[in-house]
Amino acid sequence: MKKSISKPKKSCKKSIEKIIYKYYNEYSKEKRKMERNRKGFTLVELLAVIVILAILMVSAGAGVMSTMNNSKINTFKNEALTAVNSAEDMYSEISMTSDISTKYLVTSDNGDYQGMCVTLSGLVNNGFLKKDLSTYGGIILIEVPYDGSAAKYDVWMHNGQYGIFGVEKNYINKLKYKKNNNPSGSGVTDYGTGLGVITKLEGLKAQIRTAMNISGNNNPVGTATSDSAQFTLVAPPDTRGGTGSTYSNIVCINANVESAA
Repeated sequence: MKKSISKPKKSCKKSIEKIIYKYYNEYSKEKRKMERNRKGFTLVELLAVIVILAILMVSAGAGVMSTMNNSKINTFKNEALTAVNSAEDMYSEISMTSDISTKYLVTSDNGDYQGMCVTLSGLVNNGFLKKDLSTYGGIILIEVPYDGSAAKYDVWMHNGQYGIFGVEKNYINKLKYKKNNNPSGSGVTDYGTGLGVITKLEGLKAQIRTAMNISGNNNPVGTATSDSAQFTLVAPPDTRGGTGSTYSNIVCINANVESAA
């Protein structure tokens, strides 16, 4: 006798229908999502992306330029400090040679300091500094107190792009860059807030021309072949680390001191 096959229960049939309906809905959603993706970005979305990318590029570019600029300035500061150390060595040697020291070591007008002025050319010509001076110019004033206290080393120097206008050695690393400062060409006075790596060099170059006995608008760089005449040099004020003393009859060393003696 054959067994009769029972019909599926209604509850089972409904469960199957739910499963089929569920997967059909999921398939439909995925299909609609893929169709939307094929359409790409709208014009507004593209413009927003372009604007964001432009902002990121400008921000990144400014940061890179700032880093490069600071690196160049720090290099220039280190060069100035190297020149000061060379001038210190030169002073020590000259002070022990009486026939040379009487010409180049001068007492300040107030009688408190013994001063020596030397240009970058003078340091190179006397073997105390190895430097290509094709774009560099500078003066260093050494002020040694007669009371035995610490000496001062004042710097006027440029590399054709940046300049230091009358700052004592210990203030050099405090100087910061500010674009287009020193507009009058006479040096920045607000050193207390860190301004001082000047970008307009007219006043600085004029000061160096005077020290090197160069007339006109000739660029005060390169190797000088003779010493300058006597001139008046005023040290930086105490706000820039100097003494503010005046040296009315100082000679800035440009040439080899032995041949000039």
